[in-house]
Amino acid sequence: MPLYSLSTAAINALATDVISSLTTADFAGLSSEQVAAMNTAFVGALGTGNIAALATTAVVGLTSDQVTALISDEVSAFTTAQISAITTSAITGLTTDGIKGLTTVDIAQLTTAQVRALTTTELRALSAPQLNGLTTVGVQTLTTTQIMGLDSSAVTGLNTAHVAALTSSQLAALTPAEIGGLTTDHTGGLGSQQIAAITTTALAGLTSDQMGTLDSTHVSAFTTAQISAITTLAITGLTSDNIRGLTTVDIAQLTTAQVRALTTTEL
Repeated sequence: MPLYSLSTAAINALATDVISSLTTADFAGLSSEQVAAMNTAFVGALGTGNIAALATTAVVGLTSDQVTALISDEVSAFTTAQISAITTSAITGLTTDGIKGLTTVDIAQLTTAQVRALTTTELRALSAPQLNGLTTVGVQTLTTTQIMGLDSSAVTGLNTAHVAALTSSQLAALTPAEIGGLTTDHTGGLGSQQIAAITTTALAGLTSDQMGTLDSTHVSAFTTAQISAITTLAITGLTSDNIRGLTTVDIAQLTTAQVRALTTTEL
């Protein structure tokens, strides 16, 4: 009797040794309703070959609890078409182990809705290559909550194209630690609007090396409030070129500590 002809109750009643003996052809005919009705023990016993055999229309039936039951090897068995078919509610079930099974190609196939559905825990579990697997549109899709949830090492691992693609609202969501995690290549590639979007609180994370990568156009994009928020250590990174970006109004806003921190070259 074909597996697809069984009721959902009968499918769940199958012993694990029976499940493991079924062929890919048995699973290829399952519907989304039958997949949705599987208990987590059944899903955990599927095996990589049977997972790959599921039709994309059946994958739609996966629940978050079922996805939680999958280990990284099982997640890696999904085709890119199957990955795209996973619902936004189901994708939140990926564990820190399961998410390791996603390839960069899989991640590039995630829809904008799926990207926005990823939890901060899932995003933190992504390696740098995986995170860079997101398209630039995918990166811009990340919510401010997701951006704030990234750790500094994840920000450091982003490629320059992704950092350059961050929107003003995303830049405004960065924490001091995340700003400090930006590489000098990152900061040198930021646009003026992106610079102006960084909060005064986050600017506390700016380093002198990062400051040294900014040109005069970047520096002139700082608001007077941002200028006042730059630490004395970071302000020593101003170069003889980029310091020209400071207006007389900016200079008037420098604190006494910032003025005392200026190097003779900067003066």
